[in-house]
Amino acid sequence: MLLVTRPEPKASKSVSLFKSEHLPCCKYPAINIQLILDAQLPRQTYDIVIVTSTYTLGWLTQHKFICKEATISIGQATTHAIQQAKLPWVKQLIQATQQNSEGVLALPILQDLKAKRVLIVKGKGGRDLLETSLCNKGATVDALAVYERQGNCDQQLIRQVEEQPITCIIVTSVEIATQLFACFSEQWLFDKKWIAASHRIADFLKSKNIENVWVSDSAEDSAIMDVAKSIL
Repeated sequence: MLLVTRPEPKASKSVSLFKSEHLPCCKYPAINIQLILDAQLPRQTYDIVIVTSTYTLGWLTQHKFICKEATISIGQATTHAIQQAKLPWVKQLIQATQQNSEGVLALPILQDLKAKRVLIVKGKGGRDLLETSLCNKGATVDALAVYERQGNCDQQLIRQVEEQPITCIIVTSVEIATQLFACFSEQWLFDKKWIAASHRIADFLKSKNIENVWVSDSAEDSAIMDVAKSIL
């Protein structure tokens, strides 16, 4: 059985999809998402806007500003969410082929940023690499946190999860993995196989002496499902 650990509502979506493909699973959202709806923009006009997660849409749909050139999304799910929201300031939508910060930084539109104003819409504490790298390329960067992650240590839910015949744990961020080690016994975690959504997450797990780690191509459900089918 698979354990899905990403936040809601993504956790429920993943569980529903995996079950439709006859993959037994349950969920433990290790992180809860809290919107910061009163986050305020320091300016109203940007050349480029970078949207890092679907969790930013709750804020984006309630605020208006001008984006003169392009909006960049990280991941297929974020691209789809932006398209569905029909945000009036989105003129050109670009998705990086490599769905992480490094993939975004490799985009041609982000190579010459002198005198450009860039907005990064993100979660609190995340995507520091983007801000630092874009500043180094000459951009004026505003990094706006519009949601924050809160650890979930629901003891009743943890006991219910530990009673399930779980053989494989799915993790889509280092923060989620860290929270799992804070809430579950190490012995219970060591006995499991793991699917990590990036090599960075896999490296973190290995630093915790986890040996059975597989890496998916991305954090998208389809990529994780391909790995799950091969190891279960």
